[in-house]
Amino acid sequence: MVTSVDSYLGFYIGRYEITANGEKPGDSLTNENWYSFYNKCMEFDDEYVISGMIYGTLWDATMQWLSSKYDVGYTGNTTNGYGNFYYETITVGTEDTIIIIQSGRGGKKLQTGQISYTKSNNIYDLSGNCYDWTQELKDYDYRVLRGGNYYTTSSDYSYADSRYTKSSPIATNAYYSTRSHLYIK
Repeated sequence: MVTSVDSYLGFYIGRYEITANGEKPGDSLTNENWYSFYNKCMEFDDEYVISGMIYGTLWDATMQWLSSKYDVGYTGNTTNGYGNFYYETITVGTEDTIIIIQSGRGGKKLQTGQISYTKSNNIYDLSGNCYDWTQELKDYDYRVLRGGNYYTTSSDYSYADSRYTKSSPIATNAYYSTRSHLYIK
């Protein structure tokens, strides 16, 4: 991977959270453990690219790259990260159907990539919707989740640069998902 990143001057990060059926936008795949997500991320390999679950260092590099245009860190409020999270008010739908998710009413998971408000430089849901499992290891046997989610009320974990506390890799949750990274062979 390091050779590829050096040669091609970068890598690709998944534009969306992993979806159950591969549709984009679509329902974020949740309620799976870290191992299942890890294997799912490797399914995007082909003759030109290698894919996998995003590393914590690649998440950090993405945040550094985005930080010149977007507010990716904590600023003392929860509405700083272009995302779907607990206290945010967002409008979802088409001309025929509009749903307004009221601020302070509790979160609701949306389809990843469903609304343009949740994207930063064409990457959706970095600061909300679902936490992203990473390959980052903590305390020998736990994995780190990044970004924000629709359910957590703490502003400490509602921004793109958030490093959510460790979680057991066998844990499942309705607001745990992931995204892949890709690099050229």
